[in-house]
Amino acid sequence: MKVRRVFVLVFAFMAAGHLLYGQGTARILGVVTDTGGGLVQGAQVTLINDATGLRETAPTDEAGRYNFTQLAVGNYRIEVAAAGFKKENRTGINLVAEQVYTADLTLEVGNVSESIEVSSSVATVETAVSSLRSTVRTELIEDLPLNGRDALSLQTLVPGSVNQPGARVSLSEENGISVNGSRGSDNNVILDGGTNVDVYTGTPASLPNPDALREFSVVSSSFDSEYGRSAGSLVSAVIKSGTNSYHGSAYDYLRNDVMDAHQFFFGGTFLPKNGACQQE
Repeated sequence: MKVRRVFVLVFAFMAAGHLLYGQGTARILGVVTDTGGGLVQGAQVTLINDATGLRETAPTDEAGRYNFTQLAVGNYRIEVAAAGFKKENRTGINLVAEQVYTADLTLEVGNVSESIEVSSSVATVETAVSSLRSTVRTELIEDLPLNGRDALSLQTLVPGSVNQPGARVSLSEENGISVNGSRGSDNNVILDGGTNVDVYTGTPASLPNPDALREFSVVSSSFDSEYGRSAGSLVSAVIKSGTNSYHGSAYDYLRNDVMDAHQFFFGGTFLPKNGACQQE
């Protein structure tokens, strides 16, 4: 009987695992039309993740619309096929955290075996939402200095964001980041689509290692009502994920005064640093 109970518990835990994965934070939507402006119903729109090869297919509705939600950040391409039309391939789509990407597609009359290649490498203006969003990518996290290895401190790169000393409600009186004049403890932080805020201090409940962080976006105004629990900003962080190619990182973290110069008032003397201020 005990063995059966253990088996049931293990099975229930494994079965619920799919509910615990990190949710995506980006969307792709659009309308499929023909060259005459007519709506194409029932077209098969396939979204492909370039890094993992994962595919997701959705048909267009009666208004020619399609919508892919909860997408992981990264590079994508779109393939559209419909009877009586040439296949269209849209490449070069790069999604960042909290982005709503609009890709309206136009099909030409022809054989489905024919295809048209369209590149979207040029940055596009988001028209589906009115949010003001800035993204701090991996390159900035790796190349800029981080005091205390706190990647989210780079939020101050966003216009309207400043450090606010003693803003957090905690015994340590830590600094917070004020966005557009709001309190430094009034920011909503999510990690891989899940809530990551300490409700008492208004600070991130957990902070990923900078080497594990892919990017984070800061929505400083006009974010959707689903994120409206804080008046300051929405910080959406995304952890790096696996791909079809091997990758990783290694680093050595050393902090001491061996390579530091003497203080200016020592006058260039060669006194040992440990005994520079000692008198016998």
